[in-house]
Amino acid sequence: EKIHAGNLAQKLPRSGNGDELDRLTEVFNAMTARLDGAFQRIREFTLHASHELKTPLTVLHGELETDLNQEMLLPAQREKLLGQLDEIQRLTKIVDGLTLLTKADSGQIELKFAPLALDEIVRDAFDDAQILAKPANISVSLAADEKISVHGDRHRLRQLLLNLADNAVKYNQPGGMVEFSLRRDGADAELKISNTGINIPPEILPRVFERFFRGDPAHNSAVDGCGLGLSIAQWIVRAHHGGICIASAENRTTVTIRLPLAPGEKIS
Repeated sequence: EKIHAGNLAQKLPRSGNGDELDRLTEVFNAMTARLDGAFQRIREFTLHASHELKTPLTVLHGELETDLNQEMLLPAQREKLLGQLDEIQRLTKIVDGLTLLTKADSGQIELKFAPLALDEIVRDAFDDAQILAKPANISVSLAADEKISVHGDRHRLRQLLLNLADNAVKYNQPGGMVEFSLRRDGADAELKISNTGINIPPEILPRVFERFFRGDPAHNSAVDGCGLGLSIAQWIVRAHHGGICIASAENRTTVTIRLPLAPGEKIS
């Protein structure tokens, strides 16, 4: 079970009889050790590459902002610089996302768990979604009347909901809708974030949490993104011992998150 959960350093015990089963166990342990070493080298390379990219991207971002502050820029020059700045910000987001997931894979991120009012965090995400949705005339609604507490990391849950709120607005249509709902369901808090727009094809749904997967290029080419947002969302939810799934039908996509209620929270 530990190996299945991703702990390739875990070795199977040998019986010590020197029989065929012992030899198979030794071969299996050697194979998992090589795999563990390979994955470790990949993680180290990713972290090193991300670190090396972070500094030049920060420098380029600063230089572009300095150039944009010049008063004598022509409209065409300003537009070109803004396009370059957007691309630098996109690359920076990719680097930050890779760094986060790589550290999470190797257990280098420690979450700070505490009793939290999940309904308040959801209301903050609702407020963010309203701001993001205004330029596209997208309406945002919230159904979360009761107070619901969970045991979690405020920063990561805030990151999770902002990520999903941003997706719900980006992958929408002008004049569309985003709906938040939060309720108790047994021993869990159930949060749903729905949006209107093009359906996610059934053959793509199983892959939406894969890193760098962005679905149908014909639908997503005009949407800014790096393909890591849902991978990060899934990691945050699993780190809170919860579950996350996505359903899409009839021009509506719904992300459902389930998190355990805080100890002592009333169970309906």
